[in-house]
Amino acid sequence: MKINQVWIEKAIIALQDQKIVIENEFAGEYKGYISSFGAAIIQSGLLPAVIFYENSPSSNKDKSKIINAIKQLLTEVAGRQITGDKFSDYIIQNRSEGTRILADVNKAAVALKLALRIFKEKRED
Repeated sequence: MKINQVWIEKAIIALQDQKIVIENEFAGEYKGYISSFGAAIIQSGLLPAVIFYENSPSSNKDKSKIINAIKQLLTEVAGRQITGDKFSDYIIQNRSEGTRILADVNKAAVALKLALRIFKEKRED
């Protein structure tokens, strides 16, 4: 899978738009959330992983921001028309495109992971 510059540039913007990165810094939890999202997809599948991230009230930080950033990338870079609040609904409604959606989500997740590296992790004192 090749992630081109456009994906990374849009990922930088998505991280800021979704308030994952604020004033060029991010909470360390988000680094882990983005990294573990790929493992969650491998372990349980795309739909269960997305549902888990959309609905994680017990998390330290809001994991749904990761899904919102992915949705933003899929809309802006992959040209997907994602409407509604829940990305899980989009996946269910478009199950015939499952393989292509998965490939796009994987690209978006990798782009977010790479883009996050240009920002500083907040130090919690």
